[in-house]
Amino acid sequence: MLLRLLFLSLFVLTAASPAFSEGNEYGPARIKHYAVEKPRTSQDALAVIAKTTQDVAALIAAEKWEAVHEASYTLEAAVQELRDAPEATDARKPALKTLAHSVHELHEASEDHKAEATKKAFAEFAKDAETVSALY
Repeated sequence: MLLRLLFLSLFVLTAASPAFSEGNEYGPARIKHYAVEKPRTSQDALAVIAKTTQDVAALIAAEKWEAVHEASYTLEAAVQELRDAPEATDARKPALKTLAHSVHELHEASEDHKAEATKKAFAEFAKDAETVSALY
């Protein structure tokens, strides 16, 4: 009986959660999450960041916010590879931490389709990505 009540409670809480609902007072439940492959090496990660940064610039110009959001997953995976790699020396770690923060800001802004916030976050990310690239 207790187990049944627990499952029923879990179901009710899950169904009422904004992430699983049809929407709420803040808008429709449209947030999608994307799976991406993590680059295998630091050099691969740097190449992914360079290419995806160019792609995101074009997507922002076209105001394709969901596509920017999707691309942010690729950028996050590449940044994580840089942070996890043996080449993440003490001299590089502060810049990598800053890059991780700026890609997170880009992800959050684009996830909510906030145009101005996405543009601002992308400008910061692009600047931080150049700084990191110069360290390799």
